[in-house]
Amino acid sequence: MANANSFIKYISKSDILKIIVATTLFFVIVQSIRITLLMNDEPTTFYDTHVWNNIGITSTFSSWISHFWSILTFMFAEDNFWQVVGNMIWLWVFGSVLEDLKGSYRVLPVYLVGGFFSAFIFILLGTILKPTEISFYAGAMPSIMAVAVATIVYKPNYQFWFLFGKGIPVWVFGIVYFILQLITIQAYNLQNLSLMLGAILVGIGYNFGFGFIFDKMTIWFKQLGNYFENNRNFVNNKDGYHFSTSKTLKADTSNMDMILDKINSKGIDALTSKEKSILESFSKK
Repeated sequence: MANANSFIKYISKSDILKIIVATTLFFVIVQSIRITLLMNDEPTTFYDTHVWNNIGITSTFSSWISHFWSILTFMFAEDNFWQVVGNMIWLWVFGSVLEDLKGSYRVLPVYLVGGFFSAFIFILLGTILKPTEISFYAGAMPSIMAVAVATIVYKPNYQFWFLFGKGIPVWVFGIVYFILQLITIQAYNLQNLSLMLGAILVGIGYNFGFGFIFDKMTIWFKQLGNYFENNRNFVNNKDGYHFSTSKTLKADTSNMDMILDKINSKGIDALTSKEKSILESFSKK
């Protein structure tokens, strides 16, 4: 039981880990069903028709409504192991910036809203255009692209440091990711491109005009995470930490723990100048 509690606490600290775990488990479950059907001599069309086609979104409202849950499942559905690995690496590249600068519970709201909004545009366009063939999509691309755009717009010059002390700004990774997604699009039509457009709009909206929506979701996810972490009925103080009311804060272990908790909760940008000086002086020791 202790190990289970420790695992839940560890996962609850990072939205990136939550998404990686959810995507991996979903992939394992779906592929297990596929392998089981093949072992029972079921044709591959049976899996496609009754499993895969029900967890991805389709391009018209009439075709989608019969499996409406796919507006959530499609963003966790991947049919290739290496695609899962690649997508999760890209999620870490962009999501880690948001978690580092803004704190925990910031990535999942963008990931989910990016997926929902992109799917809505995809289905809406299909319903209006009424294509002769029903398009289908499953994958994490729209959600990850929303996180990528939100990160790049928020802090484009945030640098990843590699060998020889050379830093690469995150916007460079954004360009590479965008080009790779364009290359891998199977059909260049308005509906497939609308998935990217929806994600881009969500990433921009995260920084301009609609940030309050994501902040509300962050608060809700914090309360939910706190419930699972300590198993109390959403008992949580407003910010999740307390600071000394004395005018001068000493750089002792207690204060450092509280400052580190604040960084984990809201990101390093949330520190006051006094807290940053405490952190700097403590690091020198």
